[in-house]
Amino acid sequence: MDIVIPTYGRPQQSRQHTLNALVADGVLPVLVVQHREHEQYHWYQGPVHVLPPEIQTVAPTRDYLIHSEVWKSRHVVMLDDDLHFFARRKDDPTKFRPLVPFELGRMLAQMEGMLDFFPHVGIAPREGGNRNVEDFLFSTRNMRVLGYYREFLRRHK
Repeated sequence: MDIVIPTYGRPQQSRQHTLNALVADGVLPVLVVQHREHEQYHWYQGPVHVLPPEIQTVAPTRDYLIHSEVWKSRHVVMLDDDLHFFARRKDDPTKFRPLVPFELGRMLAQMEGMLDFFPHVGIAPREGGNRNVEDFLFSTRNMRVLGYYREFLRRHK
C-alpha cells in the first residue's frame, strides 16, 4: 500500500503534522509535492515524489495518485498534511484521547485490509465522532484520509 501525503505550502518540517505523526509511529510515507516547491523538501529523509508541473491542485493530484502508472501497489491512502490523530476512549467512546505508539500504524494496516473488500475507505473525523461511536460506518462522507483500491477505480473509470 502506498501511504502518501500530498502537500503544498508547508515546506517547513514543523508544519508537517501528519508526516511527523506517521514517522513517530514508524510509518514512512511518500511526500507528494508540487514541482515548484520540491527543492524545499530536502530535509525529509523519506521518499519525495514530485508531481508533473501541470498538476497544481488537489483534485488532479488525487487523480494522478490513482491512475498514474508510476504507482504500482493495489491500494493508496492519501492523507491531508495537517492532521492530528486521536483514538476513542474505552471508558467513554464519545470522547477521544491521544494516540499511543503504534496505534496509527495499526489503523493504516486495518485500512489496507478493508481495501481488499471495499473500493474506498476512510477514517472518521473527530467532529461528529461523538455521535457515531460504531467501529465501522458505511456510506458516509470521507475526507482528510482517503483510501482507495486503485484497480477497482481504474476498471470502472
